[in-house]
Amino acid sequence: ARKEVQQKLITEGRGELFYDLSGKVVCRSGDECIVKIVEDQWFLTFSNSEWKEKVKTHLAEMVIYPEAVRTWFLNVVDWLRDWACTRKTGLGTPLPWDPSWKIETLSDSTIYPALYTVSSILNKHREVASRITPEVLDYVFLGEGDPAQIAERHGIDLNLLNKMRDEFTYWYGVDLRVSGKDLVPNHLTFYLFHHAAIFERRHWPRSISVNGMVSVEGEKMSKSRGNFITLKTAVMRHGADATRLALLLGAEELDDPDWRLKNVEEAEQFIQNFLSIVDRCKQDVEAREGPADKWLSVSTSMVLKNVENALEKMKTRTACNEAVYGMLNIWRWWLRRNNGRINEAGKKFVKVWTLLLSPFAPFAAEEAWRNLRGEGYASTHRWPETGVDEDSVFSLVHEDVLRELMADVREILKVVKGKPAVIKIFKAAGWKVSLAERLLGSSPSDAFGWLKEHHRDKLAVAQRLMTRVVERLKAVEDLCGEYSKVLGAGDRKEALAKLLRVEENIWVQAAELIKQEIRVDVVVLDEDDASGTAEALKASQSIPLKPAVYVSRS
Repeated sequence: ARKEVQQKLITEGRGELFYDLSGKVVCRSGDECIVKIVEDQWFLTFSNSEWKEKVKTHLAEMVIYPEAVRTWFLNVVDWLRDWACTRKTGLGTPLPWDPSWKIETLSDSTIYPALYTVSSILNKHREVASRITPEVLDYVFLGEGDPAQIAERHGIDLNLLNKMRDEFTYWYGVDLRVSGKDLVPNHLTFYLFHHAAIFERRHWPRSISVNGMVSVEGEKMSKSRGNFITLKTAVMRHGADATRLALLLGAEELDDPDWRLKNVEEAEQFIQNFLSIVDRCKQDVEAREGPADKWLSVSTSMVLKNVENALEKMKTRTACNEAVYGMLNIWRWWLRRNNGRINEAGKKFVKVWTLLLSPFAPFAAEEAWRNLRGEGYASTHRWPETGVDEDSVFSLVHEDVLRELMADVREILKVVKGKPAVIKIFKAAGWKVSLAERLLGSSPSDAFGWLKEHHRDKLAVAQRLMTRVVERLKAVEDLCGEYSKVLGAGDRKEALAKLLRVEENIWVQAAELIKQEIRVDVVVLDEDDASGTAEALKASQSIPLKPAVYVSRS
């Protein structure tokens, strides 16, 4: 009813719409501002419904990062009305048809990327820059007019004029515009309106990425309170790479990155550690293969895929985190598995790591690339390629299961009083493994049918363990599936079946590593070996891909 009454009053001339402010307007100096009605103001008619539809059609075709911002843009297009686009005071571009006015900031410079396409020509041929007129720009940007006549009228070489036109049509529209989220309700939306109004459809912007606003130590940046850091100051104190990493790792998409000294110092420390690793690898390395070299190669491919996928979606923090800490974690585990020794596989990994870091920490990457005797520059080198095969998923899950066992052992040792004398790892009995293998290709009821036929005496035990076995198989299979999806290779069930076939070898490798790291005897036994001993109850709890662990105290 309110809207109907409002419209009736306006139609009858008894009501009028006017803008009001939500509160008192105060200047930075503390003075109260006086609002003035500007006579003969110029407006951009963003209320025009046809123009709005054109922009909406454009938005539907664009790529927006993050996707949630698309709805924001559409809402702005809907509520945007005629916009006062000029002012009388301050700095600004004179309004072409009425130079007594200046174009206000948010309405100005919405199509300036078009000039970038021909700026190299204008910078090289300065005499041409002084002869640029609206007619020349209409030809270069819109293809309007006869180029020969335009060139003759304005004293511009025809080949040069056509080259400008060719450069524009080749490069425009903008593939990606990146800007702050504060400009979505104004400048960025105006950017879309103006391109839709002026240019051919093929020259409209193709994608927009919106990011958050930087804060300092959790506080909004403020010149008046002195809570700000200039880029020059940041680089002089911490270096360009640490500055870049601190900002990149701080946030992505619409999140506001927070500049914290602690994070910058961590970035500096990472760079030093990385260059130390490079120094180790530039020496002669061993030729022999290590026990986890295959895993190292596949894990690198996983990180490569993750970085590529993240960058495609403008998830810069995710990509940088993978390139920095994802690779660092891989290196640390591989070094543990290789007893601290570096071979050719390790050196190759560090070279790939250097190339991965190049977009994020380019100066450290170039120093590392030179020390590793890489060809040319890291920044111009071909992006690393992933190397995956049918065994890649198996290699990844193999190490995950091994690490899980080692973590379990460490947790047990935390609660064991006194120094352990020996650690016994009991692998599941053969009939349990056979049962698990049948569960991979059939239902629990079918697996029970097989058990009745071949191991009737184990039915009661199987019923107690079945839920755990099914859950364990599902968890490992799901992990195989996740890896397979990212790598685009490998079959989850085949990888799981292979793990079941070689699980004893996994426990033997884990035992060797545990013995090496904590200096305690570690043995791998079948659960049946514990029959009639104090360890029997514990051993009976073992299931496929989840052995039981028994610790004897000295």
